[in-house]
Amino acid sequence: MNETIDDVMLFYDCYDHFVSGKIDKTNAWDTIKEIESLYPVDILRLKDGTRIWNLLRIFIYTFNYELLGERRSRLLSLLKLIPVRVHLVNEDILYDVIGYIHLKTTVDEDIVDQMVYDCIRVFAILKKYYRFKYRMKKPDEVVLSCGYGRKPMAQAQACRELGIRCVEEEHGVIDNYFPAYRRETPTMNHDCIPEYIRVFDELFAEIVKDGNLFDKDKVIITSLPAFKKYILFTSQWILADEIHGFVSRVAELLNNDFIILFMPHSLDTKNYDYLSEKVVVVDKDQDFFELLRSVDVHATVFSGRGYYSFTHGIPTVFVDILNLMDGFPVTPEDFIKELEEIK
Repeated sequence: MNETIDDVMLFYDCYDHFVSGKIDKTNAWDTIKEIESLYPVDILRLKDGTRIWNLLRIFIYTFNYELLGERRSRLLSLLKLIPVRVHLVNEDILYDVIGYIHLKTTVDEDIVDQMVYDCIRVFAILKKYYRFKYRMKKPDEVVLSCGYGRKPMAQAQACRELGIRCVEEEHGVIDNYFPAYRRETPTMNHDCIPEYIRVFDELFAEIVKDGNLFDKDKVIITSLPAFKKYILFTSQWILADEIHGFVSRVAELLNNDFIILFMPHSLDTKNYDYLSEKVVVVDKDQDFFELLRSVDVHATVFSGRGYYSFTHGIPTVFVDILNLMDGFPVTPEDFIKELEEIK
């Protein structure tokens, strides 16, 4: 395993290019690029002026999943039943696009036609709903966990029309063949996409900046969210009261990066349901060794399980809760210091 970051990105490029957007024997990226070279798609718009080509780029990218029905939520399925007629400007361009998709696939043209208009109709209904909602609530900012698809693109466009800052948070790898973030040719059409995007990697930021869809100065690099660390704390029934107080105090001192999984001793009858919001009480009969594989640290007073985690290389904190020996953490504050050394 000697792959470089370039090798990894090439891997993602390959799969997004040829697999994610596969349409019969062609692929979404090349289909979109060819359509953009043949037709003036950026002037295709709703009667209210909304340019919808960026929406249709995503429709083409997800076309194979749409055919399988894998992306149809109950809400979107219900919205399709609403008898709303979509009125378009330059609709002849849409007919050309539909004909081209039909030409490139084995899908019947009537099916393509219905699916495209369903997509536009659902988008239009959702945009109207979010315009009303945001006009009433007047948010300073709308943050989207994903910026592409009918719902988030309706939210993004509603924000654009109302002058509300809309930010997409990166939720996965952004490669060179992802139509939500890249386009082969420059365009002034930014409708239906969020105004800002926050990414967690400079490499992804450069891909988006060079992608012709987002303004370069609105691509924001931010730090990656911290991953939660899990501490398994195994109890000992003969010290149940002392351990209860100890774990409660530790939970107060821990920052939000940590979650404690508390496992009572099999003979322990104490109620631990209300230890802390940072403490999850697990079933005392759960397989300890299976649980151990999922945690970062094991802590215990003198449960025999501490020996097994220690000898198998799992960071283990032995708590000298009665202060009987030197060198082991005694207080919750000592415990926190020990954790910081493990980090």
